[in-house]
Order: sequence, then structure tokens, then C-alpha cells
Amino acid sequence: MESSRPLSPTISRDVQNQPSPIREKLIYQTLPKNPNILDCLDITDQGLHFPYYRFGNIRTYLRDNQVSQHIRHKWIKNAIDAVAFIHSHAPWSPRTFTTDLFALGCLIYELSSGARPYDEIEDVGEVARLYAKQIFPNIDGFRYQDLIYKSWTSAYTTADMLREDYDRVQDADTDGTVFLHAS
Repeated sequence: MESSRPLSPTISRDVQNQPSPIREKLIYQTLPKNPNILDCLDITDQGLHFPYYRFGNIRTYLRDNQVSQHIRHKWIKNAIDAVAFIHSHAPWSPRTFTTDLFALGCLIYELSSGARPYDEIEDVGEVARLYAKQIFPNIDGFRYQDLIYKSWTSAYTTADMLREDYDRVQDADTDGTVFLHAS
């Protein structure tokens, strides 16, 4: 694994002040390779170019295939590790970290349930209003309900904190504690 080498403060400020597509390009240009992060094949004025994967994206794969709980748990851990790696190399603002961790909570929800949070609501504005009011989908009985809730309510300030809670859930599971799984 590459050593943890944060970007210089100058690069950090430059990246933070850029529009999202440019910011993503700058991040990929400076980020060391990591097995949990998709390789960027090329960075051009038109955008980022990634490899083609015949199974598509996770959302489509989950919809079209039976994915074991073991694989879902592995994907959740990989996603947490990827965000922690990016954050360790990119000292952006805490607001950006909070946004990333909120999105990670949504991914954990989707991997746990097989559907996006509020998948039944087509109006993106309505979903944003619900989140702003801290009205969240029901996560009772989800194995990772605490991680999801803490991600959505900004209780985590770092991905490492989320990873510690993930590890505690895994440790509790191996101790014989029974967790309900969303299906």
C-alpha cells in the first residue's frame, strides 16, 4: 500500500476552489493507486476515462444478481477503506468530509437493502428536503443501522471513525451476537 502522503496545502486550496469536475480531475492526478479506488485511465478536457467493467455498476449488479451478505459486507468495508484513503491524502474542508461520509452512509444503506434511500421518491428536491429535516428511511433491523444513522447525522468527522464502528460490528458478529439483515 502506498504511504499516506497528504497533498500540500497549496494544492489542497487549489482543489477546494475548483468546480466539482475539475476538482475530481485534480484529485485523480495526485492520488496514489489503491486497490479500493477505480483506476483512472486518462484525464482529458472532456473528463475522466475509466476502464469498462462488463458487470456494470454496483446498483445494476445488485438489481440483476443474488449477492451474498458476505460479498455485501466486503464491498462495504472496501468503500469505507477507499473513503478513508482519499481523506488521508486530501485534506479538504470538513464540510467535504461530511458530504463524503453522508454519501457513504447512503451506499451502506443501498448495499444493505438493495435499494437507494428513498428510491420510491422520484423528486430529487423532495429527497433533499427530507434529508435536510433529518427525516431518513427506516433502518431498523439493518446490521449497519448505527453506521448509516451516524453517517446521515454527521456524527462521524472522519472515515476512520466509521471504520472503527464497522470493525466493532464485525467483532460483535464473530462473538455470536445475532444481527438482523435487511433483504
